Amino acid sequence: MNAGAELAACRQSRKVSCAVCAAEFEAVDSKAKYCSNRCKQIDKNARKPKAVHEIPCRRCGVKILTDDKRLRYCSDECRTVQKFFR
Repeated sequence: MNAGAELAACRQSRKVSCAVCAAEFEAVDSKAKYCSNRCKQIDKNARKPKAVHEIPCRRCGVKILTDDKRLRYCSDECRTVQKFFR
């Protein structure tokens, strides 16, 4: 047995629940969160919730709560009026 194998044999493993699929697995590393590379990639590529912004309407000034930073008007009516009757 080489030194690396002896060292690995001395490490204590613990049961951990996967953060994605909730499967239990044996982990030697104290930072282990995933049971496989597939679960790690699923978590990495998951959509994260967007921050909500409060934006005033450019025409009437009404406050709009939205996660889309591109939104400028509170309604189609305000957008149309602002566009055609500047």
